[in-house]
Amino acid sequence: MNQNLATKQIKNVRLETSFLQDDVEVTATKTDLFTLDIQDGKIVKIHQEPAQADAFDAKGKLALPPMQDMHIHLDKTYYGGAWKARSKRNQTVQDMIAFEQKLLPEIFPETEFRANKILDLQQSHGTNFTRAL
Repeated sequence: MNQNLATKQIKNVRLETSFLQDDVEVTATKTDLFTLDIQDGKIVKIHQEPAQADAFDAKGKLALPPMQDMHIHLDKTYYGGAWKARSKRNQTVQDMIAFEQKLLPEIFPETEFRANKILDLQQSHGTNFTRAL
């Protein structure tokens, strides 16, 4: 591989290599340590060859694909504001529609702030894709 200035390495990265299973289900995951070659923000090679002297050391931590949140309502979040208990009054779809008709105009001034807070929270925990409804 051509080692240019844009290529970085992460060494001692734990990756899943296979699953162990019994007759019915997966019971464990086998892992091993690898070096990742990163170029322009993308993994270009996974190998077990010795790493560069300046490689970042992952210290055996498990690398996982990023998380995706496939359903979130950024306009309805209370996150970043005062805690609110769930109301038992909203039992049906009709109850929720009536509740939201009152709620959404009330929380509108804080919507952008709270949406940004929950997106920051998601990103800090590894979410790289959010599907907002």
